Amino acid sequence: MTTHAAPILSHDAAQQPAGLPVSAPGGTLRHTLSLPQKLTVATFPAARLKHPGIVPPSEQELRDGLCLWHYDLPAWHPLASLLALSGVLPGKEAVGLCCDLLGALMYAHAQGVAHGGLSLDHILLDDERTPHLLGLGLLPAPPANNLPRMRQRDLAALAGILHQLLTGQPPGSTPLRQLNPLIDDELDAIMASALDTTPGQGFADAASLLAALQAWLTTQHRFIKGSASPTAWDSLLERMRYSADFPALSQAIQAINQVSEDHTGRVQELAEIILQDFSLTNKLLRVVNSVHYSHFGGAVSTVSRAIVILGFDTIRNLAITLLLFEHMHNKAHAATLKDTALRTFFCGLLTRELAQHGAAGDSEEALICGMFHHLGELLCRFYFREESRLIDLKVENGLSLTQATIHTLGLDFAALGMSVAEHWSFPARIVQSMELLPAGPIRPPASAAARLCILANLAAELTQLTQDPGSAPRQPLETLLERYQRVLPLNAEQAIEHVRAALRAFDEHVEPIGVSARPDSFLARLRGSALLAGSTRPGVRPPPLAQAIQAARPQELELDLMLDFAAVPEPCEDSSARRLSAGVQELTHALLGPFNLNELLQTVLETLFRATPFEHVLLCTRDPRLGQMVARSGFGERIGTMIPAFRFSLQEPANVFCVALEHNADILIEDVNAPNIASRIPNWLRRATPAETFLILPLVLENKPIGCLYGERRHAHSLKPDAETLNLLKALRNQALLAIRQKQSAGGA
Repeated sequence: MTTHAAPILSHDAAQQPAGLPVSAPGGTLRHTLSLPQKLTVATFPAARLKHPGIVPPSEQELRDGLCLWHYDLPAWHPLASLLALSGVLPGKEAVGLCCDLLGALMYAHAQGVAHGGLSLDHILLDDERTPHLLGLGLLPAPPANNLPRMRQRDLAALAGILHQLLTGQPPGSTPLRQLNPLIDDELDAIMASALDTTPGQGFADAASLLAALQAWLTTQHRFIKGSASPTAWDSLLERMRYSADFPALSQAIQAINQVSEDHTGRVQELAEIILQDFSLTNKLLRVVNSVHYSHFGGAVSTVSRAIVILGFDTIRNLAITLLLFEHMHNKAHAATLKDTALRTFFCGLLTRELAQHGAAGDSEEALICGMFHHLGELLCRFYFREESRLIDLKVENGLSLTQATIHTLGLDFAALGMSVAEHWSFPARIVQSMELLPAGPIRPPASAAARLCILANLAAELTQLTQDPGSAPRQPLETLLERYQRVLPLNAEQAIEHVRAALRAFDEHVEPIGVSARPDSFLARLRGSALLAGSTRPGVRPPPLAQAIQAARPQELELDLMLDFAAVPEPCEDSSARRLSAGVQELTHALLGPFNLNELLQTVLETLFRATPFEHVLLCTRDPRLGQMVARSGFGERIGTMIPAFRFSLQEPANVFCVALEHNADILIEDVNAPNIASRIPNWLRRATPAETFLILPLVLENKPIGCLYGERRHAHSLKPDAETLNLLKALRNQALLAIRQKQSAGGA
């Protein structure tokens, strides 16, 4: 039997010579492992080990009959030194460190490599207290018949290290819980099995020991690396905040979510926030005019009108979804998010399908809840790329996704998503829908929010079934449906039909924009799922996007807008005249049915703002109590500070506003400082705004001034509307007057 000497580690505290790269503020330290020179061979396994937890040597040196392996590393801390200072580590931290080490050992063992002499001295902790292994792959690879024994030796050594971390002492005859009474029964049993070196007893391999330790960590609810460190959520949030774009994204989503649903001016407030983002406005209106929403009749050209037609919640949720996906698309590594994003979108569609079965519900809110059920995973894939890779590696090695996520991040995807959603002020029902349901039969929901949570969970589990390999998915499907039977009584055929319906809707969105399906992608597994065997994909494939654009066919599809992975060109910007014309048509359509006057006037204002170069627009109406014209609402940057200052009396000395209203005349002022005009510009206007050019469109009914529309720009002579645009502006004003007249005739708004 061949016996190898264990690598012996020494630490050189001296800094490296000036010529060596310095990778930490305190310089680098040299750590050296020594082995008998007789063990030196031409090639060593270390060269092929590529794992973040395994440190490769920097240099080899032969001296005095020894083979010296030098590691030039940042000023990391030996685990032995940490233990000497603290005595013992908290249970969760100790187990977490050993789980990290087991991940590295699992990788090495799979490569046919064993350590052979693992001890505390071979483990270094970086500044985030993540462990790194030295000494792996330095010994010649053991013969195949000796490798299992070497692997067991590594496991026994790691179990001994965990014992030292928990008790401050190497394993001995004293019971573990006598040395540390804080250790619970479950961890005590795991340790007893791990330390049992009797052949055929204990854990068979690193994967089984890792699974047991990870299961224990999962029961601890929140794994915190380091007893003095902040919670896992606080730590992750702090890292996201340091991302250049996360604060802006958070601010935008919070602003939308904080618009009160009960506030009377909520339509204007939400529309104003959305209109601040030109790209978001265009994409949202394209979604609203898409195939899915077009059954509401007529094109929608303003956010205000979209809110009236589709509802406040629907537009708010769509805006947030578009913000999030556009934010994630605008990154160099967007391609790595594609599978997760497609799965997220499909899960939303499936949740919407399930919501339409049985009790009536809000199918659009179900779509959003189904998508945001995966918010935590999306954020992890986007912000924590290395952790995301480690999670995938641990799942490949046999851990559940929840176990791997808790161990790597300190909390699972659901907790991460819910924490961020609460930070972003999401409605409680959407936050609740992200929660993972416990094992066992699902109880009937006590509220609409609980029902959305159940539907989102069922959709996620059904989606996962379509991804699982195997030719006999029927039994897992029936087991899953039995779990949800008390809430949503579905048989296997009905469930499969819901999945097929979601897939048909999914294909309607992804095929026209040319989303490719790699052999190992979510899309390929979905379409090739044994669960859907025998299903017929609907219809004929739409023409390629280029042909569709050439044929002037609309490509206003939700996935195109939300994910935008294909290079879909933005439509050319419409002229003012075209946008005004669309707004006039939209208002004409609205006037044919019941309408709310305030909401319709809001649509008039928004059309004026979006279709023209105005930087600020305002609607003023007469306040009989004050005898003044008072600004009621408007759009533009910092419009909230401008509105209170924008008021005037019709009894003031003649100025442009009084002239316009008295004579019912549309007035365009090109330069407020022109000699023949300056005296007609009231002082209150100069105090309220620095604009040098503006347009007044009076609102006069039966020779009585009731208000006006006002639009302005900062620089003189920058407003030059042509005759067609002026006529359309007058038509827009006339639509507002018609709406007011109708409401007056009907007895009020």
